[in-house]
This record gives sequence, structure tokens and C-alpha cells, in this order.
Amino acid sequence: MASIHPTIEDTYGNIYSLDDYRIDFGDVQLGDISQRRKVIIHNTNRSAIDVEIECVAHPTGQVGSAVDTYDAAKLSFDEEGPFVSNKITIGAMSPSEAKDLWIFWPISIDALPGWGVFALQVTGQVNL
Repeated sequence: MASIHPTIEDTYGNIYSLDDYRIDFGDVQLGDISQRRKVIIHNTNRSAIDVEIECVAHPTGQVGSAVDTYDAAKLSFDEEGPFVSNKITIGAMSPSEAKDLWIFWPISIDALPGWGVFALQVTGQVNL
């Protein structure tokens, strides 16, 4: 089976490849309330199966320690939650389907102000 090639859309309508997209919580300062961000995952290929989304270290621009960034992030398909671990399963996606994803980042009291850059990784297989 071939790999899928999804894209991600931020709240401003900008479309990114998951190869270079960074989740940046840099505007959140120490002591702020935990933040949520919405992104949209687009399946740009044929129908896909076994689709999973995971928060990971950004390969070229990780900022902050794992415990304060991608390990701390929680994911949900609903703005109100429930928010689960930093990995979530979609399962199957039809061609051109889009899925809302909410990222909740419970900021550690020990996190340095402005630290919080990580990435999303989406894996899955084209359903041939």
C-alpha cells in the first residue's frame, strides 16, 4: 500500500504540507491558561485507511523540551473534548475529506515563556 499525503489548514485558511508545518504556541506566556488551536486535516489523495495523527518533535525547528511541547499536547476532534493523548486515530478517510482537529496544550508551570513549537505527523495508507 502507498502512503497518504495529507495537508493541514490553519485557522487563517493557509494550507501547509505536514512535512514543514509547525504548531507554534510561542505567543503563550508562562502562567497563561492552557490554549487550544484548531487545524483541519485534508486527505488529498485517494481513500485512506489506518489514519493516525500524532504530535511529534519538529524535525527542523523543535523549540522547547518534549515534556513541555509534543508530549504535553492533547488532541480531540471536538473543541470541547474529550482531549486524549498526543496521538489520535481517524481510521478511514474518503478522497478529499477534511477533518477538524483541536490541539490542547496544557502549559507546564515550568515551561519557559514562548517555548512551544512542535509538529503534527499524519500516517496512513492509500486504500487501493
